[in-house]
Amino acid sequence: MRHIYDRTLQKLQYFDGKLPSQNDTTGYVASISRLGGWGMSALAFWDYSVDKRGGCNSVFYAPSLTITPEELMAGAKQHFPEVWARLPEVRLAVPPLPTLRPTA
Repeated sequence: MRHIYDRTLQKLQYFDGKLPSQNDTTGYVASISRLGGWGMSALAFWDYSVDKRGGCNSVFYAPSLTITPEELMAGAKQHFPEVWARLPEVRLAVPPLPTLRPTA
């Protein structure tokens, strides 16, 4: 399920599949990325709740570079309860990933 509520943010699709850990595809381990050039933070994890073939992920964005991982996860749960209802427990990865900067 992909929802883009603001067409100006459509370029964020560039990050699809790039924000969850690339070294470990264990499901439901959320990483936090600070997208400095975008002024946003992202919570991303491999999500096999709908499609079990692999390569599936969920990403939730917040318009803040200072939001805590816990706040970002709570906001995602609040705004997308239908997504979180189908998920097993999601835990935060430690340590968080470094800030990413968009190219071009």
